[in-house]
Amino acid sequence: PMDTAEGRALAQSRITLTWREQSSYESAQTLYPFVTNMLVPDIAFQTGPFFSNSSIFPTPSVDILFFLRQDDESIYSAYRQDEQLLGTTLATIIGTKNNNPTNLSYQIVDWTSRYSIFDNHDRLNVTTAIQMLQLGRVVICDRLHAAILAYLSGVPFV
Repeated sequence: PMDTAEGRALAQSRITLTWREQSSYESAQTLYPFVTNMLVPDIAFQTGPFFSNSSIFPTPSVDILFFLRQDDESIYSAYRQDEQLLGTTLATIIGTKNNNPTNLSYQIVDWTSRYSIFDNHDRLNVTTAIQMLQLGRVVICDRLHAAILAYLSGVPFV
């Protein structure tokens, strides 16, 4: 049982919880003092770095690649459904009055987009994920792992 010194020692020797954020780690220290808590970077950082000088990586085909979720966690789902809204928003940010500010080209994608772009249905294929991120000169994303892979492959991202 956890309420004995022996039980707590056993739990601490067998259970390790890992946390990506400092605040989560600090909370865990208080909530779960009977296990080993560790602050560690996301495991996706272990996959890179990736170098874009390889022949398998495409040259950017759009100025901005919007890598936006298409599930319930997205707060930007309206932009996925209405590209006119995205163009208007870009125009507002840049300060122009048309829907295609300074003729910027853009594309909206999510993880599953690479199936049709690269004709590859392997959902664990990191190469096609990197290839897709490199389609844009800049990536704007709302996914943690898209940001990590962009970082690891040297693609500017927000």
